[in-house]
Amino acid sequence: MGMKQRKKKNQSNVEATVKPSAVAFDSRMQLFIIACSAMLIYLPTLSYQLTYYDDATLIENMSKFIIGRQPFFELFSQSVFGTSQGSGDYFYRPLLNLTFYFDSLINGNSLTGFHITNLIIHAVSSCLLFLLFVKIKFNRQLAFAVTLIFTVHPALVQAVAWIPGRNDALLTLTALASILFLLHYAYNGKPFYLALHFLLFFMSLLTKETAVLLPVVFYLTRRLDVNDKPKVAVSSYGLILGWVFFIVIFFGVRSVVLGASVGMPITFAFENFVQNLPALPQYIGKLLLPFNLSVFPILRDTTYVFAIVTIVGLMYLLSVSKNLRKNYVLLSVGWLFLFLLPAILRTSADYESVFLEHRLYFPMAGFLILCMETDLVKNISMDKPVSKIIVAGIIVLFAFLNIRHSNHFKDEYSYWFNAVSTSPNSSFAHKGLGTSYLTSGNSTNAIKEYETAIQLNPALKEVRNNLGRIYLNNGQLEKAGHLFDEELSINPSNAVCYYNLALLRLKQNSVKEAEVLIRKSIALDPEYRDAQNDLCVILAMQKKYEEAVQLCIYILKQDPAYESAKSNLRLIFVAWKDAGKISYYNNELKTMGITI
Repeated sequence: MGMKQRKKKNQSNVEATVKPSAVAFDSRMQLFIIACSAMLIYLPTLSYQLTYYDDATLIENMSKFIIGRQPFFELFSQSVFGTSQGSGDYFYRPLLNLTFYFDSLINGNSLTGFHITNLIIHAVSSCLLFLLFVKIKFNRQLAFAVTLIFTVHPALVQAVAWIPGRNDALLTLTALASILFLLHYAYNGKPFYLALHFLLFFMSLLTKETAVLLPVVFYLTRRLDVNDKPKVAVSSYGLILGWVFFIVIFFGVRSVVLGASVGMPITFAFENFVQNLPALPQYIGKLLLPFNLSVFPILRDTTYVFAIVTIVGLMYLLSVSKNLRKNYVLLSVGWLFLFLLPAILRTSADYESVFLEHRLYFPMAGFLILCMETDLVKNISMDKPVSKIIVAGIIVLFAFLNIRHSNHFKDEYSYWFNAVSTSPNSSFAHKGLGTSYLTSGNSTNAIKEYETAIQLNPALKEVRNNLGRIYLNNGQLEKAGHLFDEELSINPSNAVCYYNLALLRLKQNSVKEAEVLIRKSIALDPEYRDAQNDLCVILAMQKKYEEAVQLCIYILKQDPAYESAKSNLRLIFVAWKDAGKISYYNNELKTMGITI
């Protein structure tokens, strides 16, 4: 008996020494597979072009920032769209802009680098989610399967395939890392982990404003029973004090940069929130049944069928589950709804509320924890062939839907065509598709889309200006003038419309009126180069040669490669008979290193 017991004991010791390394190997392999899956599924996005919905503005602003040789820390003194206090822009997300800065600095005008960054953020976020699932004691194989589903989930495509969508993936990365370091601190007792927790929490705040809600998730995560004995008793009061400290710092910096603006007026925000509550179940439906996806979803054109099936099914599974852990359910529900509710807030009063799907990225983690708490999912044995087949089937199906939906982000036309196809009652979608047609030279279809946009939303800005420009180019001056006047009545700060109206007056030989209008355009947008250049022409037409030359030189100081200004100077010097002045300005151009 003694020999048998010793043999059994020795065997146990061998297993104890082998298992950790085997588990570590499994974990490394699982993380490698998750990261590779994230990269491979989105590999086609590396060739994707701009959709011209926020992405072009963000990248152009960053390009100007770099050309202006501004230090990167200046990004912390402006809004996400490069504006400062009083601009009406209320998004303060410097960490997001910092990623765009380094993308532009390293890759220049190439979009591939921007997409690579999105892929890396998604891969890292997926790996961190797996580590969190394991850390809070979900079965490792189940956690691996669920993480793979997250990695290829088609409802999250917009967060990866669309360049600005990285905002939510970046928030997820910093937030998950912050949670993991908090748990590491609780069970290792090293202050270094606590410092990293607070640092990553602050980085989350600098990524997206909704991170102010993260302390609730932190607190609920700490309450989980993970069957490990903490080495340090973390004071809730101390943590709360730390979280409040960094939130106060964030809002203090934000108020200095953007002023007191927090967004839409409170009354509007509340009324809009109540009106948009039906979007909440629509969002939840996409988490489980992502079959009605859209690049530009609106309430009116999104079905409730998948929402009803998802909510009723999940509630039933929770009600029949006998081993629910209250703290896990509380964490998952809080995580899901705290970060999904802000997604239904309207960010613009100019057009219909849009419920973009990249906002599902972080709430998805809470939803998955809730699903894994149900007995149906929790009791899945990944050792059984049937379970492996079912999980593999879901992953393959979601991967197929992912690739199909991802194609809608590959260029401007694909994006807006899907927007109109899936949200035919969205005036902004029709405007976007109209602009895509106009850019490609298809004026006939552009007119149709713009007219549809006006029918759906008569107050929609910029549409009449674009439509008027088509008629101006076609020589239908009366029609164009009427549309420009209508545009300015609803959008009096439209610099482009004043410019177009000035061009119309030129065609009508009203040169002085054209000058007044184009000066208004420049006053509204002092960096409007085309308007400045055409003002040079208008001044020269009135023989105001010196003022025209000075303006051309000013343009070339700002943009030495602006060829139209050089061409205008050549023409003006031919028409101008003052040889002394021409010689003087030629010398000035030479000192600037500019040859015309």
